[in-house]
Amino acid sequence: MLKERLIIALCALGLFSCQGGGKQQAEDTSSHAAPPVYLGTVPCDDCEGIELSITLDDSIHATYMGEYAGHGHDISKVTYTVKDSILTLNLPDTPLLFALGDETLTILDVNGNKIEGDQSSHYILRKRQPYNFLGTYTFASPQEGDSSHRTLMIFHEEDKYLISISGSQLLGKEHSDLAELGTLRRDTIFVPLGEPSEGVTMCIAPSHDQLGVTVFTKKDGEIPSRVAYSDGRVPMPETYYKSTVTKNSIGDITSEMTLEDILKRVPAAQIELKEEQGEFADDKYDVYTIYTRYFEPLLSISPKKRADAKQRVNRVIVLNPLFHTAQDITTVSTFGDIKQAYSITRIEPDKKDVVVVVDDLRASFSIPKSKLPATWWDEKTKTVNSSQIPSSAPIRTFILRWE
Repeated sequence: MLKERLIIALCALGLFSCQGGGKQQAEDTSSHAAPPVYLGTVPCDDCEGIELSITLDDSIHATYMGEYAGHGHDISKVTYTVKDSILTLNLPDTPLLFALGDETLTILDVNGNKIEGDQSSHYILRKRQPYNFLGTYTFASPQEGDSSHRTLMIFHEEDKYLISISGSQLLGKEHSDLAELGTLRRDTIFVPLGEPSEGVTMCIAPSHDQLGVTVFTKKDGEIPSRVAYSDGRVPMPETYYKSTVTKNSIGDITSEMTLEDILKRVPAAQIELKEEQGEFADDKYDVYTIYTRYFEPLLSISPKKRADAKQRVNRVIVLNPLFHTAQDITTVSTFGDIKQAYSITRIEPDKKDVVVVVDDLRASFSIPKSKLPATWWDEKTKTVNSSQIPSSAPIRTFILRWE
């Protein structure tokens, strides 16, 4: 069903062949450098978008993959040619044309022209950057009401990678842990599970949006009991987002990156740009909200100046509780959690909130005044009376200030 729907959706764009595209699975186990991979999410009339991946395996062969976000995929091995900066992907019957740019492939229409319109940026596939697998990740469930939680950690152990997955409903238990060694080949970590005779391999590859990793089995239909839910459901493929927050980073995004560095990592379909109004009439700024591949908000970033992608990010608003500090502070933490985890630098009143500033984290947390007793303000000292802020008071926003 997925394959038919995918082909129909692509054909509706007038860009792709409506025939061919048999499903294949192949693992290249060579240790050579990974071939270039171009990624993007193409608009779709009856879905949230089709994730495209074009891998240039060598000078004439390529791998084409199309996937509805998180819902299976269609893979084809094809040939390609390059002439006058136009890359032609030889899909059956109808070739697919791209303008070859600096680390980009831009989908062209059947006449070789660029696609115009409000969503023209969504037809740009960007070259995947080298990925640093090391770190801590949190599972992001695409299913509403899924209360399961899992943490993935990847460490170096000599010439291999130690893969640790801990969380609920794993291994047929309410809480359990998996720890196995994996080997990196090209751009994927291969992790054998169970006895060698079972032949089950867990794979970990950079996610399509380059903000985390996707965990899946090497072959469709494999059901490794060691990573099954307690109710028998198979939890793969799954997306885990790199989730640690420090004073200089959130996940894989760091304070040293420019706005351009960040935006070119994520498909345009997962980025929303809005203009927001500040306190004064001439105080306007750009807000870029980055979403998961399932279109759940992750974070918002803003530069100091508008329309300048070369500058660094000034402010990050954390929007998703999967992000956490080393002291487990998230968007759903309370004033008591912050007070216990960090030394509070100061507390200042704002129009609707009191703002808790933590310089050690380069962060601020706003707490709604509506959640505070009337005694929160000390009229004599003209300061916030921190002793009157309940430990249970929830935070409204979690903001990192980098510039």
